[in-house]
Amino acid sequence: MLVKLGENGVKTVEDLAGCATDNLAGWTERKDGETKHEAGFLDGFEISREECEAMIMQARLKAGWVTEADLAPPATEEARPKRPSRHSEHEGNIRHRCSRTPARGYRSRAAVRAARP
Repeated sequence: MLVKLGENGVKTVEDLAGCATDNLAGWTERKDGETKHEAGFLDGFEISREECEAMIMQARLKAGWVTEADLAPPATEEARPKRPSRHSEHEGNIRHRCSRTPARGYRSRAAVRAARP
């Protein structure tokens, strides 16, 4: 595997980090109804695209292009801290039952309906 990479100009960790998955695994093109497979550097080895992606990301980590935090999955809604509400519980109830207009503040829905032409 290392010989194949070296033959294709991938001789350092930085070289591997600069590769795309297609460079290692190859790709398929469709043109004029014809499908053509372009060989990657590691074509012929039993390596999946996911394994090629993992190799490239590990090289990017070793080269210092990314950090462990960059590779961590994004936080889910449950893991994110909840922001405290700006309004007290009482104000929240008022907001639920009332409408707000920019100049007049909170008004009941009945008052908003009565003010309509």
